[in-house]
Amino acid sequence: MGYDLFIDEILHGVVALPFAVFIFYKTKNWKLPLITLFAIYAIDTDHILDFWRFRAFSIDVGLFFQLDYFDQTGKALVLFHAWEWLLIMAYFSIKKGWNYWLTAVSLGIFAHLLWDSHTVGSIMFYSFIYRASTGFSIPF
Repeated sequence: MGYDLFIDEILHGVVALPFAVFIFYKTKNWKLPLITLFAIYAIDTDHILDFWRFRAFSIDVGLFFQLDYFDQTGKALVLFHAWEWLLIMAYFSIKKGWNYWLTAVSLGIFAHLLWDSHTVGSIMFYSFIYRASTGFSIPF
């Protein structure tokens, strides 16, 4: 059975649901769970950079969704896929007295990285510092 992007994206949302419910429970603000769910998918916009590195700024959507650019280059920048962003956002959220907007985005990114770490089998891979230290090479 091959990789199914549609199922993977649904599972990203499923993983984020408890976090979205939590932020709603804490705030009673219906916009914040939507921010959490938006963040879990918005983080994937960084795949465009990897695609463009491989396909020279192509706008061919079909080629983009083949997702072969990681296998072909053996590298992954995925700049938004990084635990370090969570640390930065947590710092600013706490500094601002638990800013719920930042917390909602952070929870979405956290849920996304949890699922991605599970699917690639590595928590460390989603550290920007780790990826930079390996020349952004994909170790698996």
